[in-house]
Amino acid sequence: MRILAAITIGCGLLCVSVSPALAQRYSQSQTKVSASAFPLTAHVTGSHFSADAQRILFVDATLNGQRERLETNVLFKLLAQGDYKARVASEHHDKDGGFSRTYELLFPDGSHHLFNVVGTSE
Repeated sequence: MRILAAITIGCGLLCVSVSPALAQRYSQSQTKVSASAFPLTAHVTGSHFSADAQRILFVDATLNGQRERLETNVLFKLLAQGDYKARVASEHHDKDGGFSRTYELLFPDGSHHLFNVVGTSE
């Protein structure tokens, strides 16, 4: 089963097919949680959408002194610059030095969303 989301763009309508797993993850992210469960601070310095039809949100942020580029495809709004509470949702390190990491950011309204690290720099 797929869930269809409709987004109005100008005079047209864009239909986006969302997988059940993604829809479930998005709906689960709306559960309110305590800010104390988010020990990190993500200092967001910028955000932008991809130019293609997928509307991936890219966020530039500093976490633990490391500049990270994050991405998500479940938010349909830009993030304001500033500080957000965060936590590591998952992390994997390879023997060759590679890694993957997902952060969860907490928003002022109590909702929270997952962001994958897609770039890093000093």
